[in-house]
Amino acid sequence: MTESNSKSLDSSFDNKPDPEDPCLLIDNTDKSPVLDNKTIYTRDFILQCNSDEVVIFLSDVPFRKPKQRQPRLKIEELTTTENAWSQNRKTDDEFEEIKKQSLSLLNKLTMEKYDKISEKFIELMKGFTLTEDQLNIYIPNIYIIIQKQLLYNNTFSRMFKKYNNKEFNQKLEDHVSKEFLISIGSIEDDRNITSMLEDVENVKKRYALNNISFLIDLYSIRLVGKEKINEYVQSLIDLKNIDLLCYFSKNLYKIHKNELYQVVVDFLKSISKDTQYKPKTRFQCMDVLDAIC
Repeated sequence: MTESNSKSLDSSFDNKPDPEDPCLLIDNTDKSPVLDNKTIYTRDFILQCNSDEVVIFLSDVPFRKPKQRQPRLKIEELTTTENAWSQNRKTDDEFEEIKKQSLSLLNKLTMEKYDKISEKFIELMKGFTLTEDQLNIYIPNIYIIIQKQLLYNNTFSRMFKKYNNKEFNQKLEDHVSKEFLISIGSIEDDRNITSMLEDVENVKKRYALNNISFLIDLYSIRLVGKEKINEYVQSLIDLKNIDLLCYFSKNLYKIHKNELYQVVVDFLKSISKDTQYKPKTRFQCMDVLDAIC
């Protein structure tokens, strides 16, 4: 054993470091031994030191504690609750769900899809009785779809005839009548009509013409009575609403000539010869006369 090692070993027995050891620096203030942080110490030497008097710097590299492996999370099996969302989940309000699905079908109704969609509509509505309050909400929503058609077709009236619900048809007729009275100015227009592509007046005119077409379709399948039709025609004659009367007469008297037919013909002939009307209006009356006479 060398002399230096012998000194270090001897000093360990009285728990005092050897002042002559090159690994130690003596602090002149409190005479406490301090280890040089640039020196690498052996395990035996460190064990011999008094921990209360010695500060040990093992390395300049920070010590990193090994990461403990995290326990695996226990994943609970997913369970479906009673009110969980689903694409096909029914709403709590059955009427709202019926309205949503049926309006979706009506938006897709075309001549080509008539058979398929009409069957789905009737199957959906079968066995479901709408209250009066529900009909008051439901019918206007249906009518918006009918009125907004850029190119009118008679698939709606045919499907409602096939549906054959008395309360539904009555409310539908009442709404048609209201729309007609709005178009001729007999009642106030409370509709909020807006359009970014068309002038609002042109939109209202299209709505009025679509309403007349639908009204005549309902008459042709006997969902609207003859008395009501004559009442509408007479009101147009009294108001001298030439545009709507020409459109009404041209579509109505192609399918049926009732007791007002001759009254309408005589009225249109008188307008076509009256020079106080614009040429456009007079020619319009002559075109209708050529179509229905």
